[in-house]
Amino acid sequence: MEEKIDKEFLKQLTILYVEDEDDVKEQFSRFLKRRIKTLYTASNGREGLKLFKRYNPDIIVTDIQMPKMSGLAMAETIREVNSEIPIIVITAFNESDYLLKSIDLGIDKYLFKPIIPTILIEVIYQKAKKYLENS
Repeated sequence: MEEKIDKEFLKQLTILYVEDEDDVKEQFSRFLKRRIKTLYTASNGREGLKLFKRYNPDIIVTDIQMPKMSGLAMAETIREVNSEIPIIVITAFNESDYLLKSIDLGIDKYLFKPIIPTILIEVIYQKAKKYLENS
């Protein structure tokens, strides 16, 4: 991932970030807000789905296991509406069932916690750039 990141491109992005752990969500929200245009956050897939429908973000970053609706269930519903939007899954669980379901859903990137913030921003940049250039 040695591609140079265009900071001006990042400052135009709208991201939906779905995470149920408040401390993790707060840490990454602060990091992302300094680099992008708009950040919407949700604590579970159900809230995330509502925000997706309302704000039509450029990219989605989501945890998997959350109360009310998992990140993968949310992603599955989103894929029915927009099959191309980049979805990045972040998880602490190294279970093959989640990975296989992610592959079936066409998840764009699957990252394991703990996430290094600079790696996350590189992945966001690459996936969003490809998506927006092709849409």
